[in-house]
Amino acid sequence: MTPKELFEILLSEWLSAYRIYKKNLISNNFPVFEDMLGFYYVNKYYPKNKRGLVFKEMVMEFFYHQQKERDAFYNKYKNIKISHDKYNELHNQSYETGLCFEYLIRYSIFDNADEIIEILKFHSIPHNIEYIDENNVSRLTNINSGFIYIYRIFEIIMYFKAQNNQILPIEIIQKIENFRDLEEVKSFDLHQKAIDDILNLDIIPYSPKIEKDTKSVFINALKTDKKWKWLQEHQLSFIEDKNEFYELVSDLSMINYFDRFEVSEKSINTIKKIKLNAYEAFILDIHAQTNEEAGKRSGWFIGDKVIVYQVFVWILFELKTPNVYSIFTKIAEKCFTKIPSVGPISRKLGDVILKLLYESQTIEGLGTLLKLKSRNKYPVFLEELDKSITKAVRYSKLNPNDVEDYFISDYGLIDGTIEREFGEYKSKLKINDYDDIEVIWTKSDNTLKSEPSAVKSNFGNDLKVWKSTVNDIKKEFSGQKIRFESFWKKKKSWNYDVWKKYFFDHQLLGFLTRKLIWQFENNGETKNGYYIKGQFVDFQNNQLQNIENSKITLWHPALS
Repeated sequence: MTPKELFEILLSEWLSAYRIYKKNLISNNFPVFEDMLGFYYVNKYYPKNKRGLVFKEMVMEFFYHQQKERDAFYNKYKNIKISHDKYNELHNQSYETGLCFEYLIRYSIFDNADEIIEILKFHSIPHNIEYIDENNVSRLTNINSGFIYIYRIFEIIMYFKAQNNQILPIEIIQKIENFRDLEEVKSFDLHQKAIDDILNLDIIPYSPKIEKDTKSVFINALKTDKKWKWLQEHQLSFIEDKNEFYELVSDLSMINYFDRFEVSEKSINTIKKIKLNAYEAFILDIHAQTNEEAGKRSGWFIGDKVIVYQVFVWILFELKTPNVYSIFTKIAEKCFTKIPSVGPISRKLGDVILKLLYESQTIEGLGTLLKLKSRNKYPVFLEELDKSITKAVRYSKLNPNDVEDYFISDYGLIDGTIEREFGEYKSKLKINDYDDIEVIWTKSDNTLKSEPSAVKSNFGNDLKVWKSTVNDIKKEFSGQKIRFESFWKKKKSWNYDVWKKYFFDHQLLGFLTRKLIWQFENNGETKNGYYIKGQFVDFQNNQLQNIENSKITLWHPALS
């Protein structure tokens, strides 16, 4: 997107969010500039050294936009006395847009003196109109500040001066001196002081920071400190060189690793060497450790260890492993488990996972957030999920009502079964009914009484992932039952083709769908039916005809 397109998106989002806030007057709903799509897009798709210049281009677009708006307003009202209400409306609009302008300025790098001179011209010529004040007295006012508050321009000059070795071209100095004669500058000490600050600001010499060699210290701690004993003793079978992984963890721990542009090429290449299945098993090992003491905070959620855990989950997301979203679901639920009188186990790690999900701009990311919301009741978690879902919808432009239906994984099930091989052994999950799921182990088609010890010894990582999948399927059924129960309250309906594909024929949801009574509406006629012996029948066991063009809803006792 161009800076002009980004500016238009940002301004539209800002005004919409600010007006909602103003209408409701709820302080915690005040718009967050950094959550706006325009801001997010720049940080995601531009390298760090380019972002300030892109934001500057957006500032210039704002300037041109306000210049055009001012000229149109002036030409319309220059020969007319405007009402007091119209005058207040102008100032309200100025305040709303001005806040967005203020944030943009803060993130911008101003490197072009000609652009600064162009901005200064905005206030060089007064644009006076008459208006009627609250006492019904006719007054003359300069509307320039109604479109760009003059102090915002002083802020731009201050940033320009600070970013360019404190040196101002003579043309800029002369124009700023001329501002002293403006009535709006004479009337406010703040404006006069701003001009003094701009012209008299002393040069502050730059002295580079001397940084310690924290990287080598941290790598050494990972190798020797008893705090990292579990990591030191783990095989780390997902990578050939342990030291290479330690260096990767150290590098990612010291940067804002959500900023893809700050991750070195060397780190990216190391990540590519990681074996996906074995790495998933490694993360599940850590998750199992955090589950060992129920109701207590594991060491993985404290101090340096939670920072490293954040790195681990970021690597998992970067790898796009097969089960990344189901693993994120487990960890997020753990992070937002409540410790009585304390709060969530780890907001720090939980917020990281939610951020990765909503910034992914994928149907899977939004679907995972919706799944988490459907099966959790902790108010703090639900509040964060609502915020994350709102951002995910804004970033991805997906409809959550659709995603909720279309996202559900079938986990590779075929006719209610899924199978994994472990050498000469096989394990099969079989769904007999929605509340009857069994796992069968066999060897050479002979059924075994339990899981063979040889599988754990020789296929440890694969077994962990398999057990995780089995638990996910069982938990998915539990969550989907709750979701199905909400259909009637939400008045959800589907056309036949959508319902058949995403419910009836779905390898997992089909087991729930076929156990329920559904309502089929077609041409004003409503039929209720359930599935038995390969067909839908009514309560008298008569087959329902011509249901292919129906609107389908879940039957409810209140309807009959």
